[in-house]
Amino acid sequence: MRRTLLPLLAGFSMLATAALHAQTLPLVALPDDAERDHWLPEQVNDPAKLAALLEITGSAAVPFSGTQDRPIEIAMIYPSADVSDFWARNYLAMIKRLDELGIKYKTTEFASRQIEHELQSTYATQVVQDADQYDYIVFGPSELATQGDNIEKLANTEGFVTYVWAFHTPLKYFSKQPAMWFDFSSAVGAQVMCDYML
Repeated sequence: MRRTLLPLLAGFSMLATAALHAQTLPLVALPDDAERDHWLPEQVNDPAKLAALLEITGSAAVPFSGTQDRPIEIAMIYPSADVSDFWARNYLAMIKRLDELGIKYKTTEFASRQIEHELQSTYATQVVQDADQYDYIVFGPSELATQGDNIEKLANTEGFVTYVWAFHTPLKYFSKQPAMWFDFSSAVGAQVMCDYML
């Protein structure tokens, strides 16, 4: 069940630029790598996998034909109390897609404001302590550098799969990367809109 949800959970945003976890990063080296603490999307995306992800998340849902012993448990740590409706719309898109797929789920939301970095740290620690309660962690960091240690802590915790939401520039120093980094891509979105209009 966990593997089948990888593209689904990444599809919160209608168009995603996904920094897909690879055995060895970067997939492509750039001359200025030493000047950055993170990889760029073009260094970590496998074009074929990204195209497949976009195809799946942009297509009509194909109902899940397997069986579930219980609902999947998803912990959402994100600044959903922010003034923007970005987080709320993406959350609604995710649960609507799960409903369309016929997947039973339960979400636990850990809300914060964009500036509440310590609160997100507290939530990350709580989720790690309760690791046996969750199958997936979706972490929308308040700030990437500020939450780096929490992202790494979640990625290194056994028992659940960690996704990073709203960032697609994996930090280089992690001993283990999350399963996926994903974000809305304005460039890809603009191209799709242009193709549709033309």
